[in-house]
Amino acid sequence: MDNPLVVKYKLYANTRLVFEKVLDAINGATTLTRDTFSVDKLEYAYNDGIKELLGDDPEYDIEKRSYAVRAINGRSNLERMDMRDFSIEEIEKVLKVADAISRTFPTSDLRAVFKFKITYNVKALTIKRKKIAEATTAATAAAKESKEEDRPIPSKRTDKLLEQHSVKLEALREAGEFQSQLMRYWKCYDDSCLNKDNYCFVDAASSPPLHYALKPPHMESWSNAVAKSTAIIT
Repeated sequence: MDNPLVVKYKLYANTRLVFEKVLDAINGATTLTRDTFSVDKLEYAYNDGIKELLGDDPEYDIEKRSYAVRAINGRSNLERMDMRDFSIEEIEKVLKVADAISRTFPTSDLRAVFKFKITYNVKALTIKRKKIAEATTAATAAAKESKEEDRPIPSKRTDKLLEQHSVKLEALREAGEFQSQLMRYWKCYDDSCLNKDNYCFVDAASSPPLHYALKPPHMESWSNAVAKSTAIIT
């Protein structure tokens, strides 16, 4: 059996969907199939999602790994199972389920959805990012100071203007970095939200969680506040 296989990967962090991706076909093919599906592509997608959310050297706990397989065009039941790791043995279990469904629905495409749920310490991550930002700023300042030592001494007015310009550029650079982090963290993947694939502030304390659309002016004001240490990303 080599039916077309649509593989979707979803990453949940602290109960919120933060990343999802449909795996691409390989070797120039237009679709994945049972025989061309590779566990490597799934593991790469998982690692990319973790890195995008938590950065390098991430610290988190795995709550659950699971998958569900069904025939897209048939009336098959959704087969759900837990997944221990990214080993070949675990993927073989997935393929056996796909084979069983294919025998019942031989003309139907198949869909496999892999869900990974993790938890992480938001406060610790914010502190870590702030330290990285401070280290980057310090390194930039040190490099700037080193370059200025080799420059001719300008007039007092020119020196003041250059200093003001440099401070303004540095503030814009920091705000831009924080805005990119805000966009990654608050991108909305909720299918029930009218603002899906844009950016929402999610009030997790409400039940159900309320979504508030984040527009460019909101992002700019928020990132400027983070740069001034009067607000945090989360």
